[in-house]
Amino acid sequence: MGDTTVESDETVILTLRNPSINGGADPAPGVAISSTAGSATYTVTDDDGLPIVTLARVGSGAVSEGGTVEFTVTLDRVLVAGETIDVPLSIGGTDVTTSDWSLAKKTGTSLNTGVTLSDTSTATPTVRFSGAGAQTATLVLTPADDGPSEGTETYRIALGTGGDATPDSTSNDFSVQVSDAAVAVGAGLVLSRPALTVMGGGTTSYTVRLAAAPTGAVTVGIASDNADVTVSPSSLT
Repeated sequence: MGDTTVESDETVILTLRNPSINGGADPAPGVAISSTAGSATYTVTDDDGLPIVTLARVGSGAVSEGGTVEFTVTLDRVLVAGETIDVPLSIGGTDVTTSDWSLAKKTGTSLNTGVTLSDTSTATPTVRFSGAGAQTATLVLTPADDGPSEGTETYRIALGTGGDATPDSTSNDFSVQVSDAAVAVGAGLVLSRPALTVMGGGTTSYTVRLAAAPTGAVTVGIASDNADVTVSPSSLT
């Protein structure tokens, strides 16, 4: 019977049994069921299309290297026993390579039921939903704290193509800015970037903060060791 529920293909077996007459009251004389053709098997193919999958970030804002970006991959229905849905992802960005990040399932009670993660060393990892109860994958991407200054990078995480579910038309990707890890310098000062690269005539920026709350006013002088570079302001209080 036709319905609108997306489900696995089903099998129906029709079997002949107990030939009778008189409304089933008496066996039918001389009628025997074939030992080779007494049953037939039919497959009922689901015609309701692929499930819809959405991708959404948990939280917002930029992160630093070594921080985490949490996001979910969610099917529009709960799977039943025997079903498996593969959803490919795409992780990239300008000058972003697979060595710049790692990806894992978030751990915790009731998280990632029936979810496995594979191909995490590639730019196209795969999330697999399998079995009864599988619906949502909660994943954590960690930008690597790789030392050299690279400036702020923009990562793009998206649903890939060629999977077993149809990507949602709107909730299918997000971007996040990742900055270099802060570096402690001097007596209790922390710089947001360990080094700066400035093109001629251009500008760049960074932040300076105290590593701990002061007991009084603190003044920090700022200067460049290159006569061709002007720093403004020259001090912070």
